[in-house]
Order: sequence, then structure tokens, then C-alpha cells
Amino acid sequence: MNARNASANSRTIYNEALAKQSIGYLARIGMRGIVKIDYKLDERTNDFMIMEIEPHFQFWHLLGAYAGINLPLIAYRHQREERVGLSGGYADDLRMLYFLPDIRAYWGGYRKSGEWALVPYLKSFMKKKYYRIFDPLDPLPFVRSAMGFGGRILKRLPVNIIG
Repeated sequence: MNARNASANSRTIYNEALAKQSIGYLARIGMRGIVKIDYKLDERTNDFMIMEIEPHFQFWHLLGAYAGINLPLIAYRHQREERVGLSGGYADDLRMLYFLPDIRAYWGGYRKSGEWALVPYLKSFMKKKYYRIFDPLDPLPFVRSAMGFGGRILKRLPVNIIG
């Protein structure tokens, strides 16, 4: 998936009716295994609209693991025929941010459409969140990403050092 099309700012919600509805959708199409369903709330109708259904592991499963549902670990244990117990709970309103695509989405879309004004957008950064690339316990992915980003920027600069 291209980073420009990736989910930029996601959060967990606990909505039992939506979970049952999602399971119903997946059962009707015969889905088995790991899946991620992206929804967006239509605030005019208060309905959740399906954006996409993706039947494979993704980075966003990390947000579910932070919330208490570690699907990759559950799948791993299932494949090893280990007992998989029920989770003790699910943390509501956890957030994960993919910073650059989030800024692009605001600047190129939400700002222009009037769906999100600048002040509420900036306030959204004040809430506790996890980051798609940065984890203080595992900084190497962030370092590699930052170095790659810096390298791409340097390649674009018209620099003549030797003269």
C-alpha cells in the first residue's frame, strides 16, 4: 500500500453492535482468518460506513494489540494448536498516528472540505497516541525511516558541493 493511501489516524472504539454487524458481514462472505475492516463514521447520519475489508496482517493490528486484542499472537498460538483464551478486555479510544499521511490528509482534504478546522485538528495531537513508526522501546524502525526520508530529500536538492 502506498503511504499516501494508508490510514493516517486511527482509533479503537468499543461498539458491540458494530462488532456483531461486522461478524455477520464476514460470515456471509465465508471469511475465515485475520481481517481488518476500516470504518468511517458519517456524522450526518451517525452510521459507520465500510471503507475497506483487508484479509491479511497489517501494521494496524498493532493498535489492536495495544488495546488488548493481539490477533497475530492469537493466530500464531492457534497454528501451534495452543489454547487461546479469551481476552480480559479491550481498551477504548486508543489512537495510532501515521504522521505524514495525516498531515497530507488534513491539508489536502479535510481543511479544503471544511470537515475539520485547524484548531480541532491541532487539538487532536494532544491526546495520547501510539505512532505507526515510532516506539520508544524499539526505535530502529523510526531511525531507518527518518534516514530514508532524509536521503530522499537530499536527492531532490540541487546541490553542487565540488563546484
